[in-house]
Amino acid sequence: MHLFLYDNLLQLDTITPVIDIIKDQRKIMVSSLNITHDYKNNNLIKYLKRNDIRCLSFPPTSKINITKLFLIKLLLTLPKKILLRFQFFFYKLDNIVFLNENIFLNFLTKEKIKTISIPNDLTHNKKVFLYNLKLYYDLKIIEIEVGLRTLKTDPYSKFPQDYCDFYLASNKFLNLQNKNDKDFNRKTKFFGSSRYSNLWIKKLDELNKITVDADNKILNVAIFMAPRIFEENPNFLKNCLKLKNINLEIGNKPKSVLPLKCTDYHYDKLNSNQLINWADVIISHGSSVLVEAAIKNKKIYFCSFLKFKEKYGIFGDYLENIKGISRIKNFEQLIENIENEDINNELDLFNKDDQFHLNKLRGFDNDLEMINNYMNFYKSVILE
Repeated sequence: MHLFLYDNLLQLDTITPVIDIIKDQRKIMVSSLNITHDYKNNNLIKYLKRNDIRCLSFPPTSKINITKLFLIKLLLTLPKKILLRFQFFFYKLDNIVFLNENIFLNFLTKEKIKTISIPNDLTHNKKVFLYNLKLYYDLKIIEIEVGLRTLKTDPYSKFPQDYCDFYLASNKFLNLQNKNDKDFNRKTKFFGSSRYSNLWIKKLDELNKITVDADNKILNVAIFMAPRIFEENPNFLKNCLKLKNINLEIGNKPKSVLPLKCTDYHYDKLNSNQLINWADVIISHGSSVLVEAAIKNKKIYFCSFLKFKEKYGIFGDYLENIKGISRIKNFEQLIENIENEDINNELDLFNKDDQFHLNKLRGFDNDLEMINNYMNFYKSVILE
């Protein structure tokens, strides 16, 4: 049995295509570790259930923890404006492990679980808890990288792999000081991100199907930007809304420790996959979803002037190697480009060189090769 754990929708978005690849070879179970969000109505969870994947809202735990979780659920019934006053409380909760070691070990034994796959950005305390189970139980911990590694960063002095047996990297852009580290080479598998395979994107399009009205006079514009950008540049949205003949939608990142009703993405009309399909133009300052947008030949405005620089150890973005993506120098140019965009322009924006760079970013050239790598790995890891 393979157990997959996740905390938020970005993580679920990453692990679901991996599960889809291996679902026919062994029994699989999926569980949320989130104590404030209920994902039972999410399309990905519904898809997994239709494919006979057992989905838990939370793993078995002690009566004390169950009581604590119940009290937290009661707390969530308070009005949004009250909950927002206690954001620090939810950030603290996020790193608490509401699992009981003995009960969880019994659960692993009963279900004959041999591997636990987790997103690489699971909180530290949860990683430590799971890895310590290996002292009492024969188990492999597998970390799956969430999103794509698109940023050019300072090199790691040591890559954070202390609490896993294997690390499944999204691509080969891991910037290490010592790439000859034996532990790194033994643990890291470069299979690529199954989330950005052509086959999975087609499945997502079916799962999230929307009807797009063809209107050659209205420009659909999707914006994927961090909230801080709008806070620091309030006039940008105001100027966008003044433009005539455009529909504007914002795609908020579906990752938060706050209760669902306190998150921005909860109120989005469309998720990122749907927004990409709906949009004529996509605006961002760096996001993995731009790879999907490029695969779909969407017009992309890349706001390179908004990126974090040396202060945060970030020196560029590999997306800038893709010539089909339009680079924007400032907000004035962005507004001008939107205003003058030709909605009826159906040219192929991305050439063979761009496709080469897209494949580098998603970590593989061929869907079938990537799928076989995942299938063979999950078969072999149990036999080790």
